[in-house]
Amino acid sequence: MADSDWGSGAAPSFTKIIFSNVHPAIDPGNAIIPTGFLVYVVGASRGIGAGIATSYAKAGASLIMLAGRRTSGLEAVAQQCKQIGKAKDIQILVARCDLTIPSDIESLAVQTRGNSS
Repeated sequence: MADSDWGSGAAPSFTKIIFSNVHPAIDPGNAIIPTGFLVYVVGASRGIGAGIATSYAKAGASLIMLAGRRTSGLEAVAQQCKQIGKAKDIQILVARCDLTIPSDIESLAVQTRGNSS
């Protein structure tokens, strides 16, 4: 590849088949979660954390607590969870938390204890 071509094309595929649909065995919508299941996702404002939160909503979690440093991102993920949630009475709670600040962690624990019963 010439220097002038660098970055101009797509990366070569190392697989013969590329799947675009989720296999039923790992689809969160097919999961069975017990009633009253509480999920706590730290770092849920974007990326993998947001994906984990929405997967639990699809699977039927009834209470999802989202925590992260940016509440704007958390609110957007909370809306997504409510829209795609399997549980009709899904409850989404959002908390701002920086895991490097001990007082944030303590308040998060207090909030968790208050909502887990």
